[in-house]
Amino acid sequence: MKKLNTPIICILTLPVLLFSFKPIKGDGDDPSKLLYSEQAMKRLKKEIELKNESFDPNAASKTLFTVPQGVAAYLEVEGINVARIKKLIDGNAGWKTVAALLKEKEKVDTAYFIKSKTARGVSFYPLEMGRDRLSTVETKDPENYTRNLSGKWVYTHFPKTSYSEESICALFIRKELKPQPLPLAAVTCIRYTDHLIDTNTTIFTKVATNNTRLFSYGVNPIIGKLIKLTHNFPGKPEWKNDTSQSSIEQYYKDFNAWEEARTRYVDDTLSKTEEFRTLLNAAYKEVSEKDTVRHSSMNELESYVEKYISPSAALALKRKRIVIGGCSMDNAPIIHAANIARLAGETCCMEIFLRSHLNILNDRFSRVSDGSYAEPGRNTYARELELLGTRLEYLIPGTLIVAKNLSNDHYQGDVQRAGRAMAELESRKKVYEEIERLINTETLDLLNRVRFVFLAQHYNHYLLENQHTQEARQNLKRLSEALKSFPGYIRQPLTTSIASMEKDVKG
Repeated sequence: MKKLNTPIICILTLPVLLFSFKPIKGDGDDPSKLLYSEQAMKRLKKEIELKNESFDPNAASKTLFTVPQGVAAYLEVEGINVARIKKLIDGNAGWKTVAALLKEKEKVDTAYFIKSKTARGVSFYPLEMGRDRLSTVETKDPENYTRNLSGKWVYTHFPKTSYSEESICALFIRKELKPQPLPLAAVTCIRYTDHLIDTNTTIFTKVATNNTRLFSYGVNPIIGKLIKLTHNFPGKPEWKNDTSQSSIEQYYKDFNAWEEARTRYVDDTLSKTEEFRTLLNAAYKEVSEKDTVRHSSMNELESYVEKYISPSAALALKRKRIVIGGCSMDNAPIIHAANIARLAGETCCMEIFLRSHLNILNDRFSRVSDGSYAEPGRNTYARELELLGTRLEYLIPGTLIVAKNLSNDHYQGDVQRAGRAMAELESRKKVYEEIERLINTETLDLLNRVRFVFLAQHYNHYLLENQHTQEARQNLKRLSEALKSFPGYIRQPLTTSIASMEKDVKG
């Protein structure tokens, strides 16, 4: 397979980032290597055991309700016919009257949708199942969130501009579904997730969330002096502006050798000098008291704080800054999250540890640009949670269920990444049994059942990639059976999608 050319800026910055966190790439496939030390794993396992012992799956809890959702017809039209369509919609004409004027590609007779509050009003999101992407309909009236709009239209209209035709995107609400209580099986998963992950604690401080500008790193004189001192070590390789594969690999090899030698020199010799200690304490005081955490060498400074001051002090610094990736191949956000999770694990700061570790599992990071070709290199590190005794049969679905009145900081996961993580578990069958149970729970709202079907598809896709063919075949057969209880307009595209996966299995 031909290798992709990595952007040169990422190639040059990656070695600088990697020095403070080694197990981010490749080690997830080695059972002997984990994100956390053996001692940290023992302490964290004990904490998880205590959490598990204090959790009662059948305990009473507040009632959680489904998000507003319903069934609608959908249209999206542009060009000279828009004015006529809009006039009919404004006059509340029926769907059949409007649909008669539309081409097949401009309409969907039956679509499922959910409603969500936004800063601008209320958004209507049609679910995508085997169709081209359906656009979101935005409305400005906040009352539309609770109002029953059955038999009504909602639409977004875009006037003609110098570069685009007039267009309209609309939903004819066939039936709004009244919010219903979630069944016990779903509530139990959510309760366990909130039991493990403190909803009153966030990873990052207000300093970090209020200061997330990209490429605004400055140079602090005190930190600069410390970094200059620690980098005053001979033999650093120079980049020769040669992007050939052999030159890049040689540069990495030379840089890593130099970095290891330099680190030993700092640990064994330089760190014991008064000059180093004075500069480190001054730099730590600077970033602690003045919140000047945007220096380009913060990652390196934090590694010295961890080694020569304390891990808890380093954790406090890392929580004061959010890292945004410069491109899809930039692992800096993952490295930063992994360091936070590692330090939280070392210091037994459970509420920070679990959130940051789940951010790695779900790849919940911001990047200036992103690409699917970078995804295979981003490990989920689900095995750590499994070894700690986390009840993943509750935690994974608990991070994916959507409800109207979840806690403000309830952790929300990603369906695709969760499917990949599940496929890497030794206990995957136990977790998947819970997913199948939720899919087959007809008292669970259709939105969440569909989300778990998507999860099952991703999970079985990764089982196929991992050569668990027979297991995937049996799962897909049961999944096809479960879909028989779904409405036809949803069942048909999902069944078609699963059938194509089954063909891949047989192939």
